[in-house]
Amino acid sequence: HRPFVWSQGRFTLLEQHPDSSLMTCAFGINDEGVLVGHITDKTRDGQNRGWVRSKGSYTLIDPPGVTGWGANDAVGIGPNGDIVGQYRDAQGKLKGFVLGKGGFTSLEVPGAARTSLQKINRSGEIAGGYVDSGGKTHGLLVRPAPAAK
Repeated sequence: HRPFVWSQGRFTLLEQHPDSSLMTCAFGINDEGVLVGHITDKTRDGQNRGWVRSKGSYTLIDPPGVTGWGANDAVGIGPNGDIVGQYRDAQGKLKGFVLGKGGFTSLEVPGAARTSLQKINRSGEIAGGYVDSGGKTHGLLVRPAPAAK
């Protein structure tokens, strides 16, 4: 499996990431053509690893402090380059993340069994979902805190 871009009626097939064993999947793109997605990493026994591709070059995303099976997916990218997705922490719990100029930020709904972030807009609002402790799925909207005056 290889990622592709469909833009202005034109199909462009992209190369697989060199560490991918099975697939390189693209999930999001912003207006500057920066893509995000995940690979199945042959160097890590098929673990998913998120990536960002800018100007023809891939950069893998690794959550800080997570070793071993810290599988992650980069799912959405905003106009300002902030990336959202999900990752497994050191205990195996699925949490959402935002990766931007301020660094890597983990987000989870208190008491949730798992949290996933999918899209981010120009205003920094994030859409996603979570599964509560009873197994019920819910939608999620995260709004940034207002700027201090």
